Amino acid sequence: PIIPQCGWGVVVQNIVRIICLLISTIASIILVSIIWEFVGKEDFSNELLQTMGMSKNVIDSGITDYKKSTAMSCFLHSSRIEMLLAFGESWVDEDSEKMQLLKDFVAKAGRKAIIILPDFTSDKVVEALLVKYPKNRSQLNTADSIKDRLKNVVKGFWAISTSIDIRLYNGVNSASYFFFDEDCYFSPYTHIDDKNIAIPMILVQDNNKEKSFYEFCKKDMKNIKNESTQAQEKVELKECYEN
Repeated sequence: PIIPQCGWGVVVQNIVRIICLLISTIASIILVSIIWEFVGKEDFSNELLQTMGMSKNVIDSGITDYKKSTAMSCFLHSSRIEMLLAFGESWVDEDSEKMQLLKDFVAKAGRKAIIILPDFTSDKVVEALLVKYPKNRSQLNTADSIKDRLKNVVKGFWAISTSIDIRLYNGVNSASYFFFDEDCYFSPYTHIDDKNIAIPMILVQDNNKEKSFYEFCKKDMKNIKNESTQAQEKVELKECYEN
């Protein structure tokens, strides 16, 4: 038996030993948990990726996370946002969380918002949009409906604030970009006619690697901005800006 049939002094010593052993065991468990949390998980994930032959490619790409929606918390910690959108209607919906976050963002001094949309004042761009988006849910798109939709989006953004820098891209983008300062969220377009589908958001960060996915996103966005004109310069949209 652990506690022999003898004096109280020996009993107390044995109890103290047992308590010390328990404390030591608990401390060891906590230490192992901490080591696993900060080292083990990363080593395990790297080993798993290496086993699959993906480790170097994933690390070099700059891809660091995957989310089911836009990381709304990014608005709280960024001073500059740049967004490339196909239509952007959900951003000007008065009942949407996105619109409120954008309102709060531009209301603070020193913050900059750039939003890029397809140049719907160009017939060629509208024709390309009709090919890419023949339907708006169950309704067939027309040249006029696309123009009206995008014009209403521009009005909606400027209703939030005329400080929002809206640019019109002379082309049709095949994905959305959301830059929060230097972090980029890349989002592919869905061909599924379902408003409620969760569109993936891939977080891509600068890893100082050449030919990385981050570098591609950064350069692609820069080129799109260079190929865009400010909406305020469009005569057709002057009334939207002034109202």
